[in-house]
Amino acid sequence: MENTATAYAAYTTENSAENAGWRAVSQENRDQQVERADGFRDGIAFPEDRVDTYIDRLRRKGLARETVNAYRSRLLWFMQSLPEDRWIDRDAVAKMQDGMLADGLSTGTVNGFTTVINGFLDFCGHRELQADRVPETERKEQPELSRSEYRQLLSAARLAGKERTYLLIKLLANTGLMLEELPGVTVEAVREGILIAAGKPVPISGYLAEELLDYAGRKNIAAGMIFVTRTGRRLDRSNLNHDIRLMAGAAGISPEKGTPRCLRHLYQRTRAKIQDDVEILVEREFARIMEEEQKVIGWDA
Repeated sequence: MENTATAYAAYTTENSAENAGWRAVSQENRDQQVERADGFRDGIAFPEDRVDTYIDRLRRKGLARETVNAYRSRLLWFMQSLPEDRWIDRDAVAKMQDGMLADGLSTGTVNGFTTVINGFLDFCGHRELQADRVPETERKEQPELSRSEYRQLLSAARLAGKERTYLLIKLLANTGLMLEELPGVTVEAVREGILIAAGKPVPISGYLAEELLDYAGRKNIAAGMIFVTRTGRRLDRSNLNHDIRLMAGAAGISPEKGTPRCLRHLYQRTRAKIQDDVEILVEREFARIMEEEQKVIGWDA
């Protein structure tokens, strides 16, 4: 699959004539800025209706299907990470970068997302909303959360009566979701049993779905996002991070382990361990079958 730098070069060489129509539309979008009490604000509402056109252009340029699908997923992920009005101002991409780094994602991953979003904004005629790539820095070793420590987090949240935090911890550790993807945890998605994590569908277990729907029902959330404030607005990521760290302290665990990154890595490590165990069983079973066949049909049998 082409790397993001190659893909970015492919669409940034688009001639200006081909972009002329959209640039006229983007000017109209700029003219329709939202008026607030203190005047107008810079930026645009995320142009969701332009995503398919942009993706089609990438496909016509010959990008691999996997690359095109990754671009679409990253754009829609960025849209979900925006405030409720989906407004992109001059700080929106930088805020996304800060959030991803706070979740423990590598600078390479963050810059991959940045390249995709910058390319789309260029296509939309809004280079002024782009952000610079994050400088590469030496990463210090990050602590890892064990499965037993995860269970301690859940016990602490249950003992403290913090059901929302309990469900959040369980959700992140059992799906690999990032906090920015919480708006996608809706009543409808949970009922269907599929969530989207890092642009890929992730099944949600029946017991977790039952707990989430029960919680939503008691909070009178019949549809839409499950993790919301009392007024129905999306939760602030800094508050969610704070809640998880508080549970780490209550559970006697290092606060450095009470992060969404540690919960996501626990999910990834657990799945990798299970897959390794399954592979070992497959090899053993295959060896057993060959041994039995050798006894029956071997040359010297």
